[in-house]
Amino acid sequence: MMNAPLPIPSATLSLWYLYLGWGVIFASLAWITTRKSPAPIAVALWVGLPLIFSVPEYSPAYWLGLAFQSPSLVSVALCTCLIAPCRFAPRQPLVLATIASGIGWILLLDSFAVWPIEIYTLGFQAGIAGGIVLLALLISLEPATIMLASGLVLYVVLRLPTGNVWDAVLDPLLWLWSQWYVIKTVAIRMKYARKAIQ
Repeated sequence: MMNAPLPIPSATLSLWYLYLGWGVIFASLAWITTRKSPAPIAVALWVGLPLIFSVPEYSPAYWLGLAFQSPSLVSVALCTCLIAPCRFAPRQPLVLATIASGIGWILLLDSFAVWPIEIYTLGFQAGIAGGIVLLALLISLEPATIMLASGLVLYVVLRLPTGNVWDAVLDPLLWLWSQWYVIKTVAIRMKYARKAIQ
C-alpha cells in the first residue's frame, strides 16, 4: 500500500529558502575563489548576504530561482561545509557522485515517461526519504552520507524546497557537477592505468 503524500512547504518558507539557498551557494563560491586572501569569510559574507536580503526583482537569487528553482538541501549543505568549520572531504566521492548522476538520469528519463511508474511522483511519499537515508548509510558510513541523512531529516520537518524528496537531494547544477566529476575522475584513472601498462 502506498504511503500517504506528505504536505508541501508554505509559500513564505519556500521563498525564504530560495534566497537563503542561493545566498549560501554564492557565498561558498566566493570563499573558494578568495580562500587564499586575507579575509575569505568576509568576502563570502559580502557576496552572500545581499542575495538573501535584497529586493526580489533586483536579486540574482530571484532570477536564478526562475531559471533553476531552489537549490537542493544537499547542495546548500555541501556549500555550507565549505565555509563552516565542519569542512571535510568525502572518503568515496566517486561513489557518491556516480549515485547522484544515476539518480539524475533516472529522473530525466522519467520526465519522458520511460518507466512503468512515475519516479518523481514517488518523491512525495513519506517512505522514500527513509529509503534514501538507509541506502546512503549502507553504501558508506562517512561524514558525507551522515550529512545527507541529516539533510533529509530537515526535509521531513520543513518539506523544503518543494515537498519532493528528489528536489531535496538533487538539483540540476549538482547533477551536472556530479557527471563532470565522474567523467574527470574516470578519465584520470584511465590515463594513469595506460601509463602503468606501458
